Amino acid sequence: MKLQVGILSKYRRFFLIDLLLIIVFSVFFFSAAAFAGTVKLAWDANTESDLAGYRVFSHNAGGSYDYLSPTWSGIENSCTLENLDEGSGYYFVVRAFNTAGVESGDSNEVYYSVPQSQNNPPIANAGSDGIIPEGDPVTLDGSASADSDGTIVTYHWGQTIGPIVTLSDAAAVKPDFTAPQVSSAGATLVFQLTVTDNGGLTNSDTVSINVNDLVLADRDGDGVANEQDAFPDNPEEWTDSDGDGIGNNQDPDDDNDGMPDAWEVEYGLDPLNADDDQDADGDGFSNVVEYQYQTSPTDNSSIPPQAPVAIAGFDQMVSEGNTVTLDGSGSYDANGEIAAYQWTQIDGPEVVLSDEMAVAPTFLPPPVSGDDVVFSFTLKVTDEDGFESTDAIDVIIQENGITGFPADAITFYAIDGQPLAVQVHDGGYLVRLEAVAPDSGADTPDRPEELPYGLLDMDIKASSPGGSVVLTIYLPEGAQDGATWYNYSDATGWQDYSANSDFNEARDQVTLVLTDGGVGDNDRQANAMILDPSGLGISNPEPAADQIDVTGGESSGGGGGCFIGTVNTGSLLITGYPHCWILMVLIAALVLGQNVLRQR
Repeated sequence: MKLQVGILSKYRRFFLIDLLLIIVFSVFFFSAAAFAGTVKLAWDANTESDLAGYRVFSHNAGGSYDYLSPTWSGIENSCTLENLDEGSGYYFVVRAFNTAGVESGDSNEVYYSVPQSQNNPPIANAGSDGIIPEGDPVTLDGSASADSDGTIVTYHWGQTIGPIVTLSDAAAVKPDFTAPQVSSAGATLVFQLTVTDNGGLTNSDTVSINVNDLVLADRDGDGVANEQDAFPDNPEEWTDSDGDGIGNNQDPDDDNDGMPDAWEVEYGLDPLNADDDQDADGDGFSNVVEYQYQTSPTDNSSIPPQAPVAIAGFDQMVSEGNTVTLDGSGSYDANGEIAAYQWTQIDGPEVVLSDEMAVAPTFLPPPVSGDDVVFSFTLKVTDEDGFESTDAIDVIIQENGITGFPADAITFYAIDGQPLAVQVHDGGYLVRLEAVAPDSGADTPDRPEELPYGLLDMDIKASSPGGSVVLTIYLPEGAQDGATWYNYSDATGWQDYSANSDFNEARDQVTLVLTDGGVGDNDRQANAMILDPSGLGISNPEPAADQIDVTGGESSGGGGGCFIGTVNTGSLLITGYPHCWILMVLIAALVLGQNVLRQR
């Protein structure tokens, strides 16, 4: 078996090739490439069909191979061995084995000596050159020196040029001295810093300090040489870091980065370095944003308020006649609460929502004929900090196939699958409609014996608080004689609604008058929302008790008759009842009077 070892260093790659050795099982080409502490071995692959894999064995100098404990085993014809001891030598051989467990003899042996890691010298940094007036204190600064693979253990400063000065501590990182008195020509002082790392390696750097004659070089006597004084005739100012014409002593933001110097100093930022776009604490918010919201730029647990996330829900596909519920309950605010929701329709035939400010408002789509109709809405959420976010949703309305009713009536199926229709004529908008099982109401003595279409649970948004709404329910066939319209409430039970309902001559239409906060409104609150679960009911043919109609007078109830009048300020004429116009006007006046008294 042919064996080869290669060593990868930082600078080159080379190979040592041993003699060819033929073994029983196969011929291998075995090589090695390595960095300090790691070696990569590679060999020629076997071609036998029953080859199961390879095993690599190793030992240190003076040791022997343990063939029961391979260093590596696998099917690949290469491997990488790590964590080798630096400065140690290793011997390697490889063996192949087949599916029967038969193992070949050794390949030729290779040897690899793991090199010792090298120590890199430190980098000395004696700081920036400077210009100082005579007599001023000076601080040399070697704190920017560094060692990439160790630590700096000693600093040593020495003066190489200029009038001799005495350093406070030549072995300190930042020694001090006083600038000497100089002639009008000034003087240059050069200092050399030598640093030594923990491996004994050294490195040096120099810094120049130019000392100026105070009398000739500083007109305003502020201790700053004229050539370095941005305001050479103003003893109160000498620096303008941001170049805005205002000296640093008067400028509240010397680096013009949008953050006051005092705030930057408070949080350890550099007031002379424009670092507004940096993120000192790594919390994802820049320093200037932290200042704007008065959070700490150096504490990643103190973060500015974030915008909420609006989630309008998945797009919906709904059949006409079914209530659509928009749902923004998935919206959230990561660091606060959502304070307001706002739904807005942006496309499609106009509809009225139950409450545009609700988390989950409802609406009843208008009739659809033929192609699907798309209604689009946006949801805007606002958090308690005033941040906003929006999302959008599409609602696709499909035709339900119900015919035989007025084209502008909303068609739907009763709980038993029979087709019905409803149409609001005046005073409000139907925003929710649900067919309810006939047994959903309480089984009390006043319950009708039969509810042929179940109950219709309707939410109607009145045009104004306390207003009345007129609507018509269309039945698939005429109601039998004696059938009346019933309203159900958990609080009051079943109520014969004859006084406020009117059947047409064919008894396949019944028109209702519902008043917000009054007759037909189960919450009894004048809040511009009428809640009306009601339906066609059939009771035993017993004499019905006299009932009080919406005007306050008595009524015998039952079908027929005429009660439809003006609703709010509009007027309505129901086809088939021209003889009732006078009575309609009287009822409208009484309804209006009741509303006025209620408001008082």
